[in-house]
Amino acid sequence: MKALFREGVYLLAKHNVLLVAPPLTIGEEEFREGVERLSRALRRVEVEVA
Repeated sequence: MKALFREGVYLLAKHNVLLVAPPLTIGEEEFREGVERLSRALRRVEVEVA
């Protein structure tokens, strides 16, 4: 979870499910940036776990 927070991604996690809820007024650029941040954080977690 620390990797996600470092990227500025805040979400809820329960068991093997991640709940991400961007604002309803999010623009395409912001959405893409959020997805990229999530991807970077998940890659970090994958490296740490491996």
